[in-house]
This record gives sequence, structure tokens and C-alpha cells, in this order.
Amino acid sequence: MAFQPQAPWEGRAYEAAVEARDSAHAPYSRFCVGAALVADGHVVRGMNLENRSFGATLCAERVAAAAAWSMGWRQWEGMAIAAEEAIVPCGICLQFLAEWAPDLPLLLINLADGTEQRRTVDEFLPYRFIGKRLIQ
Repeated sequence: MAFQPQAPWEGRAYEAAVEARDSAHAPYSRFCVGAALVADGHVVRGMNLENRSFGATLCAERVAAAAAWSMGWRQWEGMAIAAEEAIVPCGICLQFLAEWAPDLPLLLINLADGTEQRRTVDEFLPYRFIGKRLIQ
């Protein structure tokens, strides 16, 4: 079944996330991920960039978000994330995204079986760190 966007931003983000995945640098895990954030009407691509020092590895979601922020694009509409299997952003990425956009819609794309899942950052991380309090 062909992809059917359910929100105006999804079509462009879907294609960009799939394309970004092809630029991933994942020589250690071989798990390539692409992300595309629609911010202020622009599509910003990100891909995972692994490093021998695993703590220095950057996930696709944070690459896209940091690129959008550095361009001054602060109105985030949604993010698509594509991988060769079912994927959920890691906790670091969820906390990173929640800092500015806890209600950010996420479109999770499983390229192996063609399925997608839609959730918000807050649905994945309802008890995010928000300063001196751990829960709202």
C-alpha cells in the first residue's frame, strides 16, 4: 500500500527521511536512520552519524533538530523518522525534542514492511525532565 499522508507536512517529510537514511554513517551498527523535521516550512534532514566513541554518536533526530535550530527555524510542524525496521526515538532524542516541542508529531516509518506509526514526543516521554521537577 502506498504512503498516504495524514497531515500537510507528512508527504515532504516522509520522502526526505527516506532519502536522509541513505546518507547515514553507521559502520558499526549497520542500523541506518533518516529523519526529516519540517520547521518554519522548510524540510531539514538528519541522519545518524556513528563514531568509534559511541557516546559521540549523533542520532538522526538530533541532527535534524540541531540543524533547524541553527537556521533559526523554531516553529516545528512534525518529524518523520525512517529505518529498515520499526523504530522509536531513543530517550536522549525524546528529551532533546521535548525541550522545545513536547507536542511534536512523529511519523515513524518501517521501510521493511511499509508500516508507519504516529505519536507525539509527549506520548513517548510523558515524564520528561522539565527542570527541578521530574514530572508535571
